Amino acid sequence: MIQSSANLRRAAATLAAFAVLTCITPEVAGAQSTPAPEAAKPEVPAKAPKQVKAKPPVKSYEERRREDGVYAQGASWLSFRFGWAKRAEDLSGSGLVGYGIGYQRMLRRNYAFAARIDHDIVGHFGSNVDISVPFTGEFQRHFGGKSSAKPYVGLGGGYYYRKAYRTGLEYTTTVTSGVHVSAGMISAVSDRHLVGFDLRMAFVDGREGVTNPTFGPSQPTETLWSAKVSWALVY
Repeated sequence: MIQSSANLRRAAATLAAFAVLTCITPEVAGAQSTPAPEAAKPEVPAKAPKQVKAKPPVKSYEERRREDGVYAQGASWLSFRFGWAKRAEDLSGSGLVGYGIGYQRMLRRNYAFAARIDHDIVGHFGSNVDISVPFTGEFQRHFGGKSSAKPYVGLGGGYYYRKAYRTGLEYTTTVTSGVHVSAGMISAVSDRHLVGFDLRMAFVDGREGVTNPTFGPSQPTETLWSAKVSWALVY
């Protein structure tokens, strides 16, 4: 009887121990299987939008005229010239009168493009005359800041209609090409009127091998000079 009671107590103790282990094991297992929380990633600040610099508003022609006067970008000049012209060669005779008309556009305050047509008597012996009619264009660089009087230099070229008049030749006309350099001074006398002076030296293709009975043999390259006063209307 005593042995049976002891056996029952041992069996009850074993069952109690089994029950305790059964209850604890799932909690331990659950605790071991729970993953560790991930470390929080630092937030990347959003990039500020790139600011685009606003372009200054384009000034009107009237505003540019108030600031820069007759030299304002976009100003147009219609000019007339009158003076002296000569061919710098032997047997060229005396130089004589030259005149012309031109158009100029201010590309910027100190830069311009000019085109002009002239009629120059570059040599004469009595009634025999050597005539040059240049159709030329040039780019100019003006100096002198905002002063009323400005010097300038120019570089250009074009075509030259040449004619020897009253010299007895059957073929007295030709068209050649040439380049030139120029320099001058322009002065504003009002908001719309200019006066000036320009000096030009041109290097023009000659008619090599052709001899004129009055002006002699033509050179491969002939040098033509002109010096003229000018008046211009600005609009």
